[in-house]
Amino acid sequence: MYLILSAALVESNKSLTYSTVRSIFSTEERIDQLFATIDSIKKHDPNPEIVYLEIGGLDVKKNYSLPINVNYVYLGGNWLVKKSVQSRWKGLGEIVGLIVFLIAKDVHYKKKIIKISGRYKLNSYYNYKNWNIKNKFSFLYSNGTYSTRLYSIPSNLKFIYFVILILSIFPILLNISLEKIFFILFPKFLVNVNDFIGITGLIGVDAIEINE
Repeated sequence: MYLILSAALVESNKSLTYSTVRSIFSTEERIDQLFATIDSIKKHDPNPEIVYLEIGGLDVKKNYSLPINVNYVYLGGNWLVKKSVQSRWKGLGEIVGLIVFLIAKDVHYKKKIIKISGRYKLNSYYNYKNWNIKNKFSFLYSNGTYSTRLYSIPSNLKFIYFVILILSIFPILLNISLEKIFFILFPKFLVNVNDFIGITGLIGVDAIEINE
């Protein structure tokens, strides 16, 4: 199961702790990026199950026609998720949104999760088999961090993932990046490290292109 995490609209004037710009992209541009993410998954995986988790202030399904065969979950109306997304700490909204999803919704999705951020799309280097390792989390490692743009969680390790998300909240508030926190907290013997992901996209605050 692919879990696409997106915040199409963030209703906040607060600067991030590391940038005065939250995102240079408009809501329309973020929606276009999201749809490109969905199209790329369908292109590079022959039979994907896709869940689109929206944590921003816009209930996208009420305003746009979503592609077929995409399950939509909107948590932007949840008070805790909303406050976290609007906060100054990058990654806090993502963590809290995933925690609430696992508590409230994941009972319906008892499968391995491949989490992908909604600004990125799979490219020709993506290989599903690299992210389908039994009994192990899969990450891209780089310079003491695990990339959070795409990673996978096997179904039998979701509780460990849930606990790590909770443990990540405090260091996020200390301005430690989620990428660094994950590298510290995930048990190394339970992690499969990949040399690349096979994704392309633009960073939200400055539109620098990423190829991992």
